[in-house]
Amino acid sequence: MAALVVALGAAGATVAAHTPSWHAPFVGDDAEALLWALGSEGPLPRPNPHLRPLTLASLRADHAVAGLDPWAYHLTNIALHLAVGALVAGCASALHRRLRPGAPGSALVGAAVGAVFVLLPTHTEAVSWVIGRSYVLAAAGALGATWVWFRGDGPPRPTARAAASGALLLGLLANEVAITTPFAVAALAAGLAWARPRGERDVRGAVLGTAPLVLVGLAYLALRVLTLGSLGGAYGAEGSYDAGPRLVGRALALVARAVVPGVGPLGWVVAAVVGAVAVGVVVVTRWWRTPGARLAAGAVGAALLAALPGAGLGVSLTSTEGERLAYVASGFLVLALVGPVAAAVDAVGRAPGRRLGAAAVAAVAVVTAAVGLAGIDARWREAGALAGAVHGDRRAFADEGAGAVVLVAPDTLEGAYVGRNALAATTLLEHGWTDPTQVTEVVPVALSAPDATIPVRPVAGADRTWRIDLSGDDVAPAPVPGGGPAFEVEGVAVRRVAADTLQVELGPGVDLSTVWYLSGGRLRPLRPAGG
Repeated sequence: MAALVVALGAAGATVAAHTPSWHAPFVGDDAEALLWALGSEGPLPRPNPHLRPLTLASLRADHAVAGLDPWAYHLTNIALHLAVGALVAGCASALHRRLRPGAPGSALVGAAVGAVFVLLPTHTEAVSWVIGRSYVLAAAGALGATWVWFRGDGPPRPTARAAASGALLLGLLANEVAITTPFAVAALAAGLAWARPRGERDVRGAVLGTAPLVLVGLAYLALRVLTLGSLGGAYGAEGSYDAGPRLVGRALALVARAVVPGVGPLGWVVAAVVGAVAVGVVVVTRWWRTPGARLAAGAVGAALLAALPGAGLGVSLTSTEGERLAYVASGFLVLALVGPVAAAVDAVGRAPGRRLGAAAVAAVAVVTAAVGLAGIDARWREAGALAGAVHGDRRAFADEGAGAVVLVAPDTLEGAYVGRNALAATTLLEHGWTDPTQVTEVVPVALSAPDATIPVRPVAGADRTWRIDLSGDDVAPAPVPGGGPAFEVEGVAVRRVAADTLQVELGPGVDLSTVWYLSGGRLRPLRPAGG
């Protein structure tokens, strides 16, 4: 009964925390993925820079239900996130039974670990961003394979091996980040074997037993080469598979970001202090000698291995950008809590007073996590509102084929993607157009508020040269390197002339009526000097 209460409470809090973004318009790469998905006539997507047919198929299913209304896509993401949480709970429960055969409380331990997972604020990007579901689906495949692998009492039977292999393949067809799952499962198996009495340990056998999963990964890589022509495809190919010595360091940072939201230096100091206290407790109590600690070591190793595919792309330590890359790794990392949660359940026991106190502490923790999660999720609602205002501004995009050029479009809003690198695709989707050259994004910048204003003024004596002021608190520096021109498209050149100033030079063939910039949350046309 207690396990059911914990599970339902965590699920309800998770759904409530994500309500701000339920109806948020599509942002960033959502539109590009939708165009790929809806442009496919058969069950498989058209050739594209990724091999993620399961993700695109899920988008097509949402479109069949709700068209282009975003609510169905967002609710699907939340449902998938809860499903992954259930798989995490199943994995934790199975590992607890393996760790302490015959001991009660496996269901409660699993529910508690699953609750921690679904309420982690670092999951917002994967859940609130529609196309972030590729990471959620990949985690479902990875953790589904893990659950099937460990749910029995001993080595998995042939049917379980086949089921785990199938789950892993589905995860890989959603997103390639699941490629290191076989090694993550091997790390968990090694941790479990190490936790057994000395005479019963078979770490080598436990690791080698995961060979069927490795074969699935190799088959998938062969499929990528045949389909895309390379292991990495397009996005992240240089980093995800051959980043060199930096990869391990980035993976460690990504594992840390799996539980710590992107915060400033003070936040990381607090996190370091909390971590130091936890290490101190482990040393003083000698918990590191217990079977639970050995399983935790395996879980941390599994998380590090699961983080490797996304680590090459890097992750910000001070903003929420890139948190989706840690989603799969966090599913393995929270399994390190199996031992500590089991110890806490034992300490509470059946005493009514202790149970009441534990319930109160758990309720406060759930509410606190949900409130923090809702605050981060609200950023995606604001980003969606800004994206809808920009991409759907028919004053800027009056007729198909007009060839609008957007000088300044929002890239991110407090870590939530707005224009990203898909302004044209999103505008096409908003208006039902088909010409991919309809809109060109020139200089993405980061905004701190939906109503941020970016001043643009003409240069005296030059009616085709403009200055964009980026000195305001609402605008982050544009990613334009020194020298020039940094961007040049359709007769529009942009160069940085000062630390907080961009200069826009319009060629003689550019019609000012089709050149726009963002100000006050709307696209506004450039006007000649004195106009």
